[in-house]
Amino acid sequence: MKLIDFIWMPYGDTGDDYRNQISKEAIEENWGGTDFSYLRQYLADNFEIAYTQGKVKVSGNGAYCLFRVGALTNQEGHPITVLGNKNRLAGKQPFVFAKVFSRERFPVRVGGEEFQEVAPEAPSYEPPPYNRDFTLVYNFDHYLEDHETRVSEKLPNLTSRQKFLCLWAAMQLAHKRAQSCAVPQWYCDKRQAEGSYQWLLPLYINNESLDAKPDFVATLEPNEEYKEYNIRTVLPPEWAYAHARAVSGRDPHFRNWA
Repeated sequence: MKLIDFIWMPYGDTGDDYRNQISKEAIEENWGGTDFSYLRQYLADNFEIAYTQGKVKVSGNGAYCLFRVGALTNQEGHPITVLGNKNRLAGKQPFVFAKVFSRERFPVRVGGEEFQEVAPEAPSYEPPPYNRDFTLVYNFDHYLEDHETRVSEKLPNLTSRQKFLCLWAAMQLAHKRAQSCAVPQWYCDKRQAEGSYQWLLPLYINNESLDAKPDFVATLEPNEEYKEYNIRTVLPPEWAYAHARAVSGRDPHFRNWA
């Protein structure tokens, strides 16, 4: 179940924008500028995981729902929970965003009634281990032709052959040292109903230091049947950050991607 199919979340410059409310409650961090792009993805991915794990609560009478905003907490360590009320509009999402709570216990008031609630359990992250024995499957036409501008920005004045060799070597090196640098992400293709874990590999070409921001991040889709990782695309690091942050701890080692 995707967030956009379950609950209507307001957005814009108004005070009821859910992103404003969550960012004010959560410990401060980079949420992707004024449009909170990282936070938006964080909530969407974590809702999907929580729903899959049965951690989205719907009241017995269907009047409201509750779900945790991933592993986020406020300064005092209290969980952050979204409350949604039943949507009265036919043909729309079942629920409409109401407010954010940032404590363990809180009252929910619906239609003159009050219910004492506790914060639902946070989703748990269980990515499969990275398998260095898997074969890498490439699509260099996509990397070098469909996204030629993206690659040329980081690798100017190189021939197509040289760009190919740079990317290929960087992918091979990242795959070999994946235990120290591979990052899991949660990703749901638009054509799919549910997401799954994939892997991200930082690619270093212009700088060898792992403390530096990588030139690109490769996205790897696992194929367990054939024991392969399909490298779907290469992205600027900041584009890859949101899906990875959604299933990471408070201080991910890839913070410099953002």
